[in-house]
Amino acid sequence: MGVQRCPKCESEKPDTDFFKNRASKTGLHSYCKPCSKRYEQERYPNGKPGRRPRYFQQTYGMTVEGWEELFDSQNRVCAICGIDPVRPVVDHCHSSGKIRGILCDNCNRGVGLLKDDHATLLSAAMYLMQHEDVLSIVGGDL
Repeated sequence: MGVQRCPKCESEKPDTDFFKNRASKTGLHSYCKPCSKRYEQERYPNGKPGRRPRYFQQTYGMTVEGWEELFDSQNRVCAICGIDPVRPVVDHCHSSGKIRGILCDNCNRGVGLLKDDHATLLSAAMYLMQHEDVLSIVGGDL
């Protein structure tokens, strides 16, 4: 394990205190992690813009503000299960591209795995209702 000097705080620190950077000779960022984080916070007080606005526009034809408005209209919960999603995702119709709502990752995956098919989703719901007794025999939540 090597040691590297941070030019920002002027202290020597182990390599593990530096972010990786394939473009540099050492393979590490020149500033240590705390200095890098401080720099990012000073440079981008409202958070780094990143790819989010472009991603929403290119993928769904909507702005970040439109996404926020839609999520607010759902009281900032998943449109299916009603939980506050850790990672909210845009649910859209794969054939038309139209946005249906904001879901939690689990509900979005469930809808996708069942191929967005109404009949399959209803069949799955009926199956679960027909087998509710199994849950009570096993002891509730599995």
